[in-house]
Amino acid sequence: MTQNPNRQSNVGTRPVGETPMANQSQNTMANQSQDSTIDQVRDKAGQIANTVQNTTQNVIEQAQQLDLSSQIAQRPWLAMGAAVAAGYLLANSMNSGRREYRYSQPQSRPSGGSFPTTSYSSAPTYAMQQAQQYEATNREGTISKLGKKMFSKLDSLEDLYHEQLQDLYDAEHQILKALPKMMEAASSPELRRAFELHLQQTQGQIRRLEQIFDQMGVKAQGKTCAAMQGLVAEGNELMGMRADPTVMDAGLIASAQRVEHYEMAGYGCLRTWARQLGHTQAVQLLQQTLDEEEQTDRQLSQIAERAINVKAANG
Repeated sequence: MTQNPNRQSNVGTRPVGETPMANQSQNTMANQSQDSTIDQVRDKAGQIANTVQNTTQNVIEQAQQLDLSSQIAQRPWLAMGAAVAAGYLLANSMNSGRREYRYSQPQSRPSGGSFPTTSYSSAPTYAMQQAQQYEATNREGTISKLGKKMFSKLDSLEDLYHEQLQDLYDAEHQILKALPKMMEAASSPELRRAFELHLQQTQGQIRRLEQIFDQMGVKAQGKTCAAMQGLVAEGNELMGMRADPTVMDAGLIASAQRVEHYEMAGYGCLRTWARQLGHTQAVQLLQQTLDEEEQTDRQLSQIAERAINVKAANG
């Protein structure tokens, strides 16, 4: 038989120079390289695990040897600072979940700086804006306050007087922000009008404090009033409850009077210190505010005793 010279044979075809033995050798080398890489990774992971274990053990041993009582005795301000910081964090977490209140657009502020008698819908908006502007620019931050409290001294009555002015300046701005919420929560028209009147009084009281700071030649700046934060938080908690409208009004009056009594005590002390220090003009300004606080307290008592408490008791 004659073979066709153009016929190609497909038997035993492979690249030139490649043999089955060569393929087997290459596969063996690749497997050995992969096994070596895996072993290296395992060794590295084992080293990291040992390092973590040793570090953890050292931390545990140091913690067991730590004498906490001795540390507190040597550095009592650490315990005080931790307690105060925890209190602020708790108060802020309580306030962070509160609902937002929205009002209509405010009227423009007059050039004279005072806010005139306006409709119910616009006055709360303007007050909220004032409070938010103050919080953004004038209040000392928590960390700043803690630092100053730990390392500052009250060497004189003048120092104490200035420190308490800052405290009440902040308290007034907290009230400025809280009153619109109380106005919205109140069902009694008479009680809403009383809150609105005190809202306008609060704006005037803030301006008087700013006048006193100007007379002292210092910037009007607030120092976070923790006591007022607590009183406002209690009021927010009350307004978050489901209650009969008249019962809610009775609770709002109680919350407002707690605030008034705190302010009366603060302004009474400031007035007495101002008189002692010879700040005659400040005495007059502080007395004006103290008179307004006492008037508001009496007005709230009259509203409660004349109608709201009676209705709440009768259900």
